[in-house]
Amino acid sequence: MVNCSTLPHHSDLNLRDMNVPVFSPGCVSEIIEYGIIALELSRYSGCWTALKVTSQTIDSAASTGLPDAMLPVHLPSATEHPLPPTGLNIQQPDDWNTQEHRMYAHKLPAVGAFLRANRLDRIIHGAGRDTDGEHAVASTALAHSSSDGVGRPPAARSAGRLVIVSSGVSAYEVVEVLEEMGLGHARAEQLGISVLKLAVVWPMESVGVCARLQCADEVLVVEEKRALIEWQLKDALYSHPGNRPRVIGKHDVTGARLLHEEGELSHALVRRAIALAVARVACGFGNGVAARSGRP
Repeated sequence: MVNCSTLPHHSDLNLRDMNVPVFSPGCVSEIIEYGIIALELSRYSGCWTALKVTSQTIDSAASTGLPDAMLPVHLPSATEHPLPPTGLNIQQPDDWNTQEHRMYAHKLPAVGAFLRANRLDRIIHGAGRDTDGEHAVASTALAHSSSDGVGRPPAARSAGRLVIVSSGVSAYEVVEVLEEMGLGHARAEQLGISVLKLAVVWPMESVGVCARLQCADEVLVVEEKRALIEWQLKDALYSHPGNRPRVIGKHDVTGARLLHEEGELSHALVRRAIALAVARVACGFGNGVAARSGRP
């Protein structure tokens, strides 16, 4: 993606319009990890894939162990997700109508199957946190996986009553803001607060995310610029048969602007949004009312 040093911007929505899955690393090591997985996803689905980088990641330096970053990848078996006999890549002859049908009938469903199989989204702070040990176990399991589906990553843990969903650098900034507020991992876990970090911002792996939110009363989406994660989450929860928490992000529960689209999100703005959400949940906001109301 293009990196500009003068104007804050993003290309996520342009890539979505071109049906390009977008990975969002939050540090240097994740650029390597997600980059490898993005290549494997492209090979499996036949789609272009993109890696979202910002000045905080691409203009920085760090040391990382390559063996740790080169995670094995699980490909869905033919039973889990059958592929067309002609494959998913460009063919000859290949007219536009055929390409369009292959994209929506086969390629994008293959992207979803790949993301469900690899379970890349993680709770990085608070209730239900996925530990590094569990991440290593998942990697080892994937290394011994086979086409019959054996060796899946462990089942995702449920998050807390307040789930802050974010991605990339923003997810780690959310953790930093929580710690500044005195809500370190132990305190956040005690209060039922979780930070869910998405590896892919489009298309969101909705099955796994909805499963994480089965105990949530409220979800705060922290994302830069225009909403992309927020509308996908609301769309997924609208028809979800389980728990349907209230979702806020660009606007609060009253409809007033909360996390704006222009410029950059400051720590003060994110801190205010989190403080308001914590206060609502701490006062018993919802207590299942949002889930029963039928409105995410």
